[in-house]
Amino acid sequence: MNGPIIVIRVSSGYIQRFFLLSYYNHAGDWNTGDPTWQGGKGTEIIGALNYLSSVGVNSIYALTFNDAYGDGKNVSPWIEPLVNSSSQVDRFDVSKLDQWEIVLKHADKVGIHWVCVLSERENESAWEWIDGSGFFSDLRKIYYRELVARFSHHLGIVWGICEETQWDGSGVDAAITIDQVKAFAEYIHMQDPYDHPVTTHTTSGTEVGYYAEFSGFPYFECTSIQSSVEYNSRTISIREASAAGGRPLAVFHDEQAPQDLEGGRIRTDYLWPQLTAGGAGCEWYVGSDGGMNNFRNWETYWLESWYARDFFEKYVPFADAMPRNDLTSSGYCLAKPEDTYVIYLPGGGTTNLDLSDNNLGYTVQWYNPQTGGALQNGTITTITGGGIRSLGSSPGGGNDWAILVKVASVTSNFSASANQICTGSTVQYTNNSVGNITSYTWNFGTGASPATATGAGPHNVSYSSSGQKSVTLTVNGPDGTDVRTQQLVEAFDNCGELETIQVSPSEVNVVETNSEQFTAKGYDVIGTEVSLSTVNWDVSGGGSIDATGLFTAENLGGPYTVTTTSASVSGNATVYVVEPVDTILYDNFNRANSTTIGNPIVGSSWQKTETTGNTAEILNNRVYFTSADGPNVPLVKNLFDTEVTTGKLTWTFNFDWSRTGTEGTYEVRMQLGQRGLQDNDAATGVSVDLIWGGPNNGLNDHAYFGYVDNTGTVNR
Repeated sequence: MNGPIIVIRVSSGYIQRFFLLSYYNHAGDWNTGDPTWQGGKGTEIIGALNYLSSVGVNSIYALTFNDAYGDGKNVSPWIEPLVNSSSQVDRFDVSKLDQWEIVLKHADKVGIHWVCVLSERENESAWEWIDGSGFFSDLRKIYYRELVARFSHHLGIVWGICEETQWDGSGVDAAITIDQVKAFAEYIHMQDPYDHPVTTHTTSGTEVGYYAEFSGFPYFECTSIQSSVEYNSRTISIREASAAGGRPLAVFHDEQAPQDLEGGRIRTDYLWPQLTAGGAGCEWYVGSDGGMNNFRNWETYWLESWYARDFFEKYVPFADAMPRNDLTSSGYCLAKPEDTYVIYLPGGGTTNLDLSDNNLGYTVQWYNPQTGGALQNGTITTITGGGIRSLGSSPGGGNDWAILVKVASVTSNFSASANQICTGSTVQYTNNSVGNITSYTWNFGTGASPATATGAGPHNVSYSSSGQKSVTLTVNGPDGTDVRTQQLVEAFDNCGELETIQVSPSEVNVVETNSEQFTAKGYDVIGTEVSLSTVNWDVSGGGSIDATGLFTAENLGGPYTVTTTSASVSGNATVYVVEPVDTILYDNFNRANSTTIGNPIVGSSWQKTETTGNTAEILNNRVYFTSADGPNVPLVKNLFDTEVTTGKLTWTFNFDWSRTGTEGTYEVRMQLGQRGLQDNDAATGVSVDLIWGGPNNGLNDHAYFGYVDNTGTVNR
């Protein structure tokens, strides 16, 4: 194979004792008709392959040589084991190799791919050590030729030159160099008529720089990475660096610390971050070179790996997708833009997706990596491009989630220019359908003119009868048909007749003995203003009102109700009569946008106190803060010329706030107190400290109200 392998291979244990270890726990997984040899041998290892295939395992990592110089010390293809520099490693055990062939043929049948690891770090220079040839021993060439000749016809093989290449040593375990690896890889390719991929395994933490040495090299196709960190970013780095060299590498991770597989980290730290980086998959090292008698001990790993494999194979155009973490506000993103987006959230939650580059329609579905199964709907099921879109919340449950966003094949949708119209007047229907659409069929409902239409529109329609109108749009295309019926418009016969009266202001505080002018406007059933004939004003509960709507406050309290009536239709307003208050500061920020807060009244001065980089400004008649300051320290403050230390204080305010971003814990504070003590973190001296925020102080929602007293204690 001359290019990167694109098959997703996931979920396997290292099977370093693959050919001699007894898999006695899997004898019952052997099926009638499966192969054996020498009078019934081999049922255990064949059964083990059957079991692994049944739980979705499609790759194994197996050594062909580690007998005297390796961890397991029990596998080699020769008649005699390698024990010293005089050992004969050019005499192969053909009976043993025939048994290997039977096992590999069955692996093909059950869909399991083989990473054939040709040596281990403890014996990586064994052949050169024996004959003293230095760079590339003839004995190594014989070994490669024998294995390639016997096994290269199998469907799925990666030739792994060595496990943990670069390990320091001398003699039998002397580290092979980059130039040697390149020479070995070229030689294997020259022998292999099927051109299977070649790689070599790295030591932990060296992979990015090591594989950069093979940029553009024509006989090296993939990685074999030993690492427990940064699966997403390192996969992306290797993909980008190798692609820049003109020969992209498939990125496999083949070993991690075994303890790191616990607690769901197989999903959250390794497999899903690797796959959403465009990686080709992972193989799992479970921490036992000799305890692999029962693969069911790690069934959770195999199943969670299968769930990932099943998802990507079913739903994702994997070979055409690229890592695009820049498109999502959190998590990892793999995307084929304008087609498919996969977002993985290792900590759950939600995220946004940037679809600013297109206006297509998309479906949004969720997948549980821990349990697999069908796609599920969250709080948002469809979105349309043209900006940054929220993907909503998950169906609930589970710790980590994957989100699948796919372009809708054909989706019917439309809108109306008005929701209420008069009979005889016109409403416009606009097509908002998405997908590859070739025809449109409209039915505009009872009393419509025209009654039907074809084409995308927009279409102008009037109605001769009143009532709610059901409109249907059917769209067709090569990808299917979709029908949508909506009741968006109601028609009325009695337009122009007085239906409601609005009184302004609708609610107001009036200082005792002061006056407030009320006005009234009339509207018909669809909200069009109509003139009022005779208008009568009345007030109940307290105060007086004249024929023009001028209210005079007399009695403290309320609420009092102001009523206006015309042609048997009434409208109301609410009045509270309050004590006179000396206003020392009033600011509704109703002024032009500005990078400064400004000074609205004489005798006061808004000042910024924030640290470098924080911003407070006037934006759309609001105070807008783009970042936070230190705890309890105001971002802006208003100082008065004269400080008042005694007497009664009335503090009246309207507080309407909203927030942006996804921060978890936050507080918005309004403080009134001694100016000097509000310039530091100390709570002492603050007369009133009102707080909105959450979740905080044991609360789980995002709205609570409280205050801080002069001891710094938060009260709710």
